[in-house]
Amino acid sequence: MRWHIIRTLIHKECLRHLSNRGGLALSLLLIGMALILAAFGRSDGATSSLGLFRGVHHCYVDYWEDGPWIEYLKNNVPENLRTSVHFRHMTAAIVGKPSATINYPTGSCAIQLRPAEKPSGPLEVLFWYPGEDRIAIGNFENWFWKTTRAHHCAELNRILAASGTRQPFPASPTGDSWQWQESHGRFVADVQSLKSTLPPETADKLCVPELSVECRPLHANSSGARTTISAALVLFALFFVCVYLLPSLACEERENGVLLAQALSPATSFEIIAARLIFYPTIAVAFAAILGVLVRPQVLTQPFFWLTLIVLAFASLGIGMTIACIARTQRSASMTALCYMLVVSLGVLHCQQNQISAIPQLMVEFHGPRMLNAAMTNSVTVADYLELLYTAGLAIAWNAVATVCFRRFGWQ
Repeated sequence: MRWHIIRTLIHKECLRHLSNRGGLALSLLLIGMALILAAFGRSDGATSSLGLFRGVHHCYVDYWEDGPWIEYLKNNVPENLRTSVHFRHMTAAIVGKPSATINYPTGSCAIQLRPAEKPSGPLEVLFWYPGEDRIAIGNFENWFWKTTRAHHCAELNRILAASGTRQPFPASPTGDSWQWQESHGRFVADVQSLKSTLPPETADKLCVPELSVECRPLHANSSGARTTISAALVLFALFFVCVYLLPSLACEERENGVLLAQALSPATSFEIIAARLIFYPTIAVAFAAILGVLVRPQVLTQPFFWLTLIVLAFASLGIGMTIACIARTQRSASMTALCYMLVVSLGVLHCQQNQISAIPQLMVEFHGPRMLNAAMTNSVTVADYLELLYTAGLAIAWNAVATVCFRRFGWQ
């Protein structure tokens, strides 16, 4: 390959993008959004409101001891949460290791029902929520408290009815999870007061356990609203440059005969591809880095962030070049790119909701947010580096497909 030809092709790409007013306008708009997020995204109000965009698809109810309470919870999951609530009995190995770490998938929360640390102590109820705000698991908390109260009231009323006593405990109140949590203490106090007025043989049967309730984030460095939005901006920058602009401008060249002229020139197909391999990933990485640094300046010194940008840029380049080879016109290229992102986004969301893990592993868009969240929260682990290597393999596969398609029919 000859560098002076590649340099000329790169210069041609620069001039074409500088003359694209729509692309420049959208780039300035993204930079403005990043500046707004950097200026106002640190407030608590912005954080809590942006947290509404985050979703929790699954709730794991992990319990250490079977009993009527667990069975009642299992049999009274509402229809709208039936596919989202999963009960798991913890093994004896974890019971013997109270400090053991339990890993939960992305987009999930957990309710752990642990036994009391002391023989006469309260049962431990731990709510684990993703991100910075527990508002995302409000539906699961409300279901847990409402069903727990209904179970205890049913048991108390059954015992009182068998002893000929009136039934004074309706399953109330209704409200948010914190109201249920506070009212449980009063509920236990009311039961103790009632037991003092009953015969000993009936009072001994009335038993409502005291609960030690605690709420914790799933990760020490939680991926909150600012991290989620900034990662979305970075991903959209890569998509905009490599998956949207590249096919659109390549099809415009094909329609105007410029691509055919390049193929008939001394430039080889490998030199045409090499120019794009240099230009588009470089512009995409630079643009995405600007957006990421504006929102979170600390990522500038994190190598994993730069490695993630490079891998995702080359993967997006392969996707964009494949779309450019398949689409025949500029309009079809734009529609194909948008349809691709829509199908992939809905596919990843559907697989997460239905716990399908194999299909999302083949999508670059599934790995990108996870790696960017790890980089931006400074919580990179060995698993993240393995995921980066796997994504690099997907990038190589996409670029190989794009190269074959371009050499066979993409230039025509």
